[in-house]
Amino acid sequence: VLTTIAQAMGVNLVIAKGSKEIGVKEFVEEAYVPTNTGMIVTLYIPKESIKKTDSVLIVDDVVRTGETQRALINLVQKCKAEVTGIYTLVAIGDDFERKLNLPPRCKFEAVIRIVPERIKPVEFRRNRAIVSSVTI
Repeated sequence: VLTTIAQAMGVNLVIAKGSKEIGVKEFVEEAYVPTNTGMIVTLYIPKESIKKTDSVLIVDDVVRTGETQRALINLVQKCKAEVTGIYTLVAIGDDFERKLNLPPRCKFEAVIRIVPERIKPVEFRRNRAIVSSVTI
């Protein structure tokens, strides 16, 4: 999907990955420790994939804590480029906004915002499972 969107917009697509690709000599990397994990996660992009003059839109599927998106912002800033926006399909809560610490003129957009206080437990009649329904 992202490839199609990038082609339609006439822009390059850079995918941050959790491991180094074979055949790429130099990388820009950003490490962070996700909340409650005790693990270090490192994201990598090829060094020359983002130029100083680039304006970058970060696209991610879900924003929960904002930690991954903050690491992506840091990657772009290490390349001396500008983050102009963050776009996500789902944003859960709003605690992530503090961690994001968005750069000036950077916009944040979410297709769906889930507010945890609106999530209500729903019990099936057969009492086999409990699921949550979301009021949007």
